[in-house]
Parts: sequence; C-alpha cells; structure tokens
Amino acid sequence: LILYAGVDELWIDLAEFLTDTTVPRADRSPAFERLAREATEVPSAAKEHFIGNALTVLGSPDRLFVSAINPYPEALRFLGRFNLITDEQLLDLTARLAGIPYQGRQEAAKTIATLSRGVSSPWILAFAIQLSYDEDVEARASAGRCLAALSSSSSDLALVSSNHLVDLLKEDGLLVPILILRELENWRVELTESIRAHVEWMRDNHPSRAVRRLAGRVGG
Repeated sequence: LILYAGVDELWIDLAEFLTDTTVPRADRSPAFERLAREATEVPSAAKEHFIGNALTVLGSPDRLFVSAINPYPEALRFLGRFNLITDEQLLDLTARLAGIPYQGRQEAAKTIATLSRGVSSPWILAFAIQLSYDEDVEARASAGRCLAALSSSSSDLALVSSNHLVDLLKEDGLLVPILILRELENWRVELTESIRAHVEWMRDNHPSRAVRRLAGRVGG
C-alpha cells in the first residue's frame, strides 16, 4: 500500500514493526528488501524512528534462529540505501559481513549491489572488485550486479567497473552472466566498447539460449 497506493500514513506503523526486535527476522526481512529495492524516499517521521533504532536493530540476535548472522543484512541494506546510518557505520558493518565466511560474503555482495543503485563510492567499488573473485558463485554474481550498476556512472568508477565486468561475463555457468545482463538491461547502461563486444559475442555464440536472448536485448 505504501509503495503502490501512496498510503504514507502507514509508514510509522511499519517502522515500529520493522524495528521491533521481538519479531523474528523472517517476518521483517522481505519488507526491508522490498523497501530497499522499490521505495524512493522515507518520510521524516519514519526516518527519525529508523535512525533512533538503527544500531539496536542491526545488532540484535534473531529470536527464531540463533545462528543468524550479524549485522542484520536485510536491515543494513535498507538503512544504508536511505542514509539512515552514517557512511562510516555502513562501511564498517559491510566489512563485518564480508569477514564472515560464505553466507556473510554473499550478504555483503548483495548489500553493495543494493547500495550501488543509489550511491557511487570508491569503497563500494573496492568491495565489488574483491568479491568478484570470491569462490562462492552467488557472491560473484551479486558483485557483478554491483559493477554493472557502477558502470552506469559518469565517474572514473565506470571504467574500472567495466573492465571487471567483462571478466565476469566470460565465466562458465549461467548465474553470473544472467544477473549481470539483467542489471545492465535494467539500468539501460551505455555499454563501453569492451562490454558491447563481449555482449554481442554472447548474443551470437553463448551455449545457453536464455543468455543469448538476454544478451540480444542488452546489446541490441
């Protein structure tokens, strides 16, 4: 209702629910993810509530799963996306996620992919490059999504991002190239010469029909 019907008066009730640490994460995480992906702004009253409770929410254990990782990844993505924590806190907490094997690195990669939709920052690029070499394919795929978003910027970040994107697009398998191509399509990125050349090669030669179709839409 908030996202599609503009019922902004529900924001404060939603904020109170999402910051209630007695509620299991499983009941809150989908909302955090959806807001981070689709919301355009947070009203001032709700923003103040999130800011006042941010660190408690990020650091509280999950009532349902004792093994849940901290900081709370879905909340971090939402709070970071709308500048509800400081840049220093965001960098520190993302680094903590990246230091946790496997699931933590996956969540760190998802976090920078989300953040890159609204922020172009050298530290996000640095994490994306590092995680693009991760042994976990999901982490590499999310890092690739981040690089695709950064490649749409007009800064020096775009050139560095583009160079690493080509390497990721050359990977065997489907997950990494498909997620990167989808991100390039969503952002309608103006492709660099090196990316365009490889996307056109994928359009004509990739063994996967799904990848060929997607590459055709991206590369024209």
